[in-house]
Amino acid sequence: TTDTIFSSSKMIRTAGNMSDGGVTRKLSSDGFWFYPVGTAAGYTPVSVSIAAPISDSSEVTVKPVNNRHPFASGTNNALKYYWKIQSRNMESALPGTLTLKLYYPDAAIEGNESLYIPACYFPPDWKTIPDVFEVNDPMNEIAFRNITRLSGDYTAGEPSAFGPITVFYSRKSGNWDDPATWSTDTLLKWDGPAASGIPGPSNQVIIGDGSTHFDTVAITSDNRRSGSLQINSGSVLDMGTTTGHIFDVLPELKIGGSGTLRISSSTPVAVFPGSDFGNFLSASGGTVEYYSTGNSFTLPQISASGFNLDHYNHLVLSAKAGDTIRFPGKSLEIIGNLIIGRSSAFSGQVILSNTSQGDISVKGNMEIRNGVLVFPNSTARQITLSGNLLIENGASFLVSGSGTPVQNALILSGNLINNGVFTMNAGGGRIAHVRFIGSGNTTVSGNGSSGFYTLTVDKGENATPVLDVQTSGFSMSAADPALILRNGTFRLSAPVSVTLTQINSFIIPGTAGLSINGGTIRLGYGNRDTADLILAGTIEVLSGALLIGDSTQNVNTDIIYANAGFPEIRVQGGLLAVNGQIRRGTETTLVSLVYKQTGGTTIIRGLNQQASRGKLEIENNGSTFMMSGGRIVIRRGGGTTYGDLYLRPDIASVSGGTIEFTPPIGQPQNYLFDAQCPVFHVTVNGSPSNAATVSLFVHPLNVQGNLTIASTGSELKANGLDVHIKGNFYQAGIYTPSGNHTVFEGDSDQTMQLNASVSFAHLHVAVNGTLRLSGTVDPIVTDTLRLLQGSFNDNGRKLIAKGHILVQS
Repeated sequence: TTDTIFSSSKMIRTAGNMSDGGVTRKLSSDGFWFYPVGTAAGYTPVSVSIAAPISDSSEVTVKPVNNRHPFASGTNNALKYYWKIQSRNMESALPGTLTLKLYYPDAAIEGNESLYIPACYFPPDWKTIPDVFEVNDPMNEIAFRNITRLSGDYTAGEPSAFGPITVFYSRKSGNWDDPATWSTDTLLKWDGPAASGIPGPSNQVIIGDGSTHFDTVAITSDNRRSGSLQINSGSVLDMGTTTGHIFDVLPELKIGGSGTLRISSSTPVAVFPGSDFGNFLSASGGTVEYYSTGNSFTLPQISASGFNLDHYNHLVLSAKAGDTIRFPGKSLEIIGNLIIGRSSAFSGQVILSNTSQGDISVKGNMEIRNGVLVFPNSTARQITLSGNLLIENGASFLVSGSGTPVQNALILSGNLINNGVFTMNAGGGRIAHVRFIGSGNTTVSGNGSSGFYTLTVDKGENATPVLDVQTSGFSMSAADPALILRNGTFRLSAPVSVTLTQINSFIIPGTAGLSINGGTIRLGYGNRDTADLILAGTIEVLSGALLIGDSTQNVNTDIIYANAGFPEIRVQGGLLAVNGQIRRGTETTLVSLVYKQTGGTTIIRGLNQQASRGKLEIENNGSTFMMSGGRIVIRRGGGTTYGDLYLRPDIASVSGGTIEFTPPIGQPQNYLFDAQCPVFHVTVNGSPSNAATVSLFVHPLNVQGNLTIASTGSELKANGLDVHIKGNFYQAGIYTPSGNHTVFEGDSDQTMQLNASVSFAHLHVAVNGTLRLSGTVDPIVTDTLRLLQGSFNDNGRKLIAKGHILVQS
């Protein structure tokens, strides 16, 4: 607060690095602004005085740096300390209205303090105040009075410390120690003549210009120095196995650039050069490549100057054949991209750490271009990848077959494009679980072998985001379950067959979906009644097959829709085959299902059934039955309370599709069928050896399409319930009305094709057109024939009316 008295024991202490965040204050008016900052060297506060109003959005950041300024010339002639000050939105400050005072510690003094003058480095040169009285020796105060700009690096020293700064530009690819590699021409820069010497501690070094000059500079000797280092995009500084270098970095010059720093090692741990590389390793920085030259090594945890190497912008790891590069024993963040094996010359392996720490987070993409990336086991490791994972032809990403078995993890937000080898199960419990996250649609594609152990889809907050598997090399080796759904939809589009569960239930939560679009997914393939699919989310069959249970086993693997979430089944093509039933649980009836079918086939076998539940049952508020194409095939009957097909949806829309009752071979079946809503085509598809008897109960049958009683062995028992037909009636089996009304009420011409004897109780003709009689058998009407609309064409056959004939004119 404003009442706080700051001191060497009460201050805002930073690490003393140039890349620190510093302390930022918003300067909303004229006045006095104080920054109680310091470092390990001591308390080094800064004050800013403003003599005129400024913009309310003005900001000033102060960063104390506990080092001699890298562009100070000579030795022992300036403070071993400076302040980096950055300002924003200060354009409104009037010239000469700013005063800056800085206070330095005694420990930072070098040389003759009485000769000190204030100095500010603002690229590309020093600005000094040639007045020793502006450095107050007793108070350790440096004053910059009546200045116009605050941004810059502020310090003090003898005048000799602030001479001209020579910039070295790379003029071609070559050796650091070769003057011909460099130019110091301030006008021609990269196109200038060869320099007379090589860079030193007081020089800026700029390699390449990022547009037309792309140079590679190699260092072949130890202990090279420069005042700053900028490696521009497309250019490279290759240090090889040399060490002892110090390159200080200044962000105002965009030191660091976006080029590449290459490091090899002849020792077990690579050496990252000294100085503050914070900006080069940050999001706006460049690429670091560690490469081997016949020696295996581990990445360093700190730089030669003690800088914490827990992050990189872009990182490339290139191991030669037979060599190994190992990640450090600490958690590592890659802000940009991680690349394994830059070129075909690097086909060795890169291994994650198996120490207590060593997880990897990659915010960009991970590309395995050459060689092998390995989970080593013994300690479980995790890679979190925000971008895409690309594995090129000939490259591999796998779990080691050695080490203590552990469960590693790979978390992906992007796509997996695999043209090489991806193996997450090495056997013996040495595995890696893969989890896809993120709110966008992603794919698994490529021509390689993509072997998962378990795969978890946890995308977004609902079933909308899709993980689409498009590669024919896809497989999963875990048994129960191989796939875990939490959020989002898993879609199999590749022409492969995968088994997700054997003896355990498979759960689709309310925010998840399972989609089949060309492949085959098998669930409950372990001969166990309890291996059901618990549906609270969405099943979608576009093409291919979803097989619930092994049809060779007498087990009732069911789709049980839950009393939570939003259970929905959509069949647009392909095959949905269920060994048991599509039903509610036995503990409640107050649940609902949305069923939509536009194509494809749904087969419900009804094996080892729960007789108190239908083979397919849809009712209650919120339930939907929509059908415009495809087939629903009921194989077995035997239902009791809710029959075998029980349709009482809250919402119904029917414009196509066929409901078919077809028994298994050699197994005659009796079915109960209740539909409160209209259906389209209905077929009773028995045969002499496979009798199919369908009995209506509770509600009349409203058939919007054709009603077919296919052959001998097929029977439809109306049980006195009316049957309404809008399409054609094909009868080759038995139709038993039991006193009902059979109503032909098509919107256009209809056909009544009779190839087996039939006696209608009440026959109504209400056709917007003509009802045409065909077939080999003459129908009998035992009670009333009503001609209400349209015409009846006997087609040369007889219709025997034993009761009343009523014709409405």
